[in-house]
Amino acid sequence: MMQRWLMLSILMLLVATAADAQEALDFKGVKLGALYSEFNVPGGRWSCQPFKRTLSDQVCSQRDNFKETIAGRPVQGITLFFYDERLATIIVAFHPDDFDTVVQALNARYGKAAKQDAVLVRSRAGVEYKNDRIIWKPLPDTITTERYGDSLERTTVQFTSGWGDSISSKRIAEQKLKAAKDL
Repeated sequence: MMQRWLMLSILMLLVATAADAQEALDFKGVKLGALYSEFNVPGGRWSCQPFKRTLSDQVCSQRDNFKETIAGRPVQGITLFFYDERLATIIVAFHPDDFDTVVQALNARYGKAAKQDAVLVRSRAGVEYKNDRIIWKPLPDTITTERYGDSLERTTVQFTSGWGDSISSKRIAEQKLKAAKDL
């Protein structure tokens, strides 16, 4: 009985250690879970401000005088979203012509995508557009890249922490409940 308990304890310790050792997703060294104070530096690379919404508590955008690339292609902008002073989501915007190049690079780094779909969307003018979405799930986080059929100017890749996604889902549910009570 004591040996079983000891073996179970060791197994649980190994599982917990493996989970702690898992690297947080990052984009060019900007890691999910990083502290807001690391980015909110006057005159630094990021322009930060409070942004108490469903998506975040604070938001930072890369300043225009800093240039970045993704998969060797120019980035149009990077936006960081924080919950409780911790980085929950990184959104990188780039030109739609670079979508396939970025997807190939993500496949090379994270393996085959967990999900790929296309949604047809009809505009008010009756024009149909195809929105492409590809999702990777390096647990517990998610990477989603989207190409919007009606946008000739930008597409995105989004790195989202698992805990940030949980907070967002909870806030959305609370918002819906609040709205339902206001009928």
